[in-house]
Amino acid sequence: MKQAVIIGGGIAGIASSLRLNKLGYKVTLLEASDTLGGKLRQFEVEGFRFDQGPSLFTLPHLVEELFALYGKNVNEYFQYEESEIATQYFFSDKSIFTAYSDPKKFSEEVLKKWGVDVSQVLQNIIDDYNKTSPIFIENSLTKVSDLLTKEVWVALPVLTRIGVFESLHQFNKKHFKHPQLVQLFDRYATYNGSNPYQTPSIMRVISALEHQDGVFFPKRGMRSIVTSLVQLAEEEGVTFLTNKKVESISVSNQKNIRSVKTSDGVFDADLVVSNVDVNFFIPNILDKKIRVPKEKELSSSAMVFYWGVNKSFDQLHLHNIFFSEDYKKEFQEIFDDFKIPTDPTIYVHISSKINEDDAPKGSENWFVMINVPPKPELFTKEVIAKIEKRVMAILSKQLETNLEEVISYSSYWSPKLIEQDTQSWKGALYGLNSNKLNSAFYRQRNKSKDINNLYFVGGSVHPGGGIPLCLNSAKIVEELITNQ
Repeated sequence: MKQAVIIGGGIAGIASSLRLNKLGYKVTLLEASDTLGGKLRQFEVEGFRFDQGPSLFTLPHLVEELFALYGKNVNEYFQYEESEIATQYFFSDKSIFTAYSDPKKFSEEVLKKWGVDVSQVLQNIIDDYNKTSPIFIENSLTKVSDLLTKEVWVALPVLTRIGVFESLHQFNKKHFKHPQLVQLFDRYATYNGSNPYQTPSIMRVISALEHQDGVFFPKRGMRSIVTSLVQLAEEEGVTFLTNKKVESISVSNQKNIRSVKTSDGVFDADLVVSNVDVNFFIPNILDKKIRVPKEKELSSSAMVFYWGVNKSFDQLHLHNIFFSEDYKKEFQEIFDDFKIPTDPTIYVHISSKINEDDAPKGSENWFVMINVPPKPELFTKEVIAKIEKRVMAILSKQLETNLEEVISYSSYWSPKLIEQDTQSWKGALYGLNSNKLNSAFYRQRNKSKDINNLYFVGGSVHPGGGIPLCLNSAKIVEELITNQ
């Protein structure tokens, strides 16, 4: 039986282990830390359970199909439910907007709130997503022939009218009219760590992830995505080894990997899949030079606070956004000035709104995040304390409550810690940003050009970061291996 070694146990590595195992490989996954799942971590303290990393769950079929590969009933391993409300938005003038996942209901609420009919443009965005995702999300883009497919011809009308020199913000301003509604749709650029004032207008399709399929939440938390897939993989014979840091790879004269070396052993390999950020993997493990991305090419990072709040807020839902007053200035500070925004937009995720067991009765578990530049050196303990105080003041004013009096627990995850814990270069959440039209072609392809049996998955490679795209990268690699 052929041996496949997967390096890195993030969600893409785990998905790859299941797909390669199904292809008939004997799969061993090596994880440097003591925890599988990459950024999909959780912790419990003082009766509060916190999802440490990603909190938005869309496109659940990408998880379900991994169970379907083995003829398993997903409900026996993994359960989730749909959230009718996608996001609760709070604007700087203290006005509030409830965004529903259902496009019809969403459009009705927009019309009532701002007097703008978005039903047709929303449907157009959903159609654009369905036409372009087979090319840019589900396709490997490793060779020119990948762009000579029937899917490209179907998408050609979309690609020719995306507005090469039009930013997402310009598109939104043209179609959504009201400044607050424009700000709401500008926000979708942050889903891949980009700047709405720079990223091309084709990124409008990101909003379709919510408005076409909906917003969901795993009943046992985001971490259960990992635990359920690991359970399935172990049942099917995949071997997971933690605390196994890969030091080097042995390559034959024919440019084939022969083995993978860790500090305490050597693993024979007929095929290797790397789920490690390429900026760490290529220079440190392959010992090859790499063009290190410039700061302006990296996605944003995050400053996250975890608060145990001894109060219940009826006006808050699963996902909440508190917008800054000057959105353009905020993104200029992050992407041009590379500094912490003075007036940040704040995201608050409260899983106890769906799973009451995630917090003590009458309390809530708050995941509080702001977008920041990928500069880990900025985040000293003193700076983090000032950020938390600033964030707390903004939310206290909006909610008309002194949060300092009701927060019984507080901890944080900074860009420095994100880089340290997950080997994400500079703490960038999504690898490279998409601030240029050709950014997609800068990403590492899913198959190495130099080594025949080396493949790449995860957020730092094509098609990008975030749970759905990472799961798609594993799917792309399976297809590449099958075709080869």
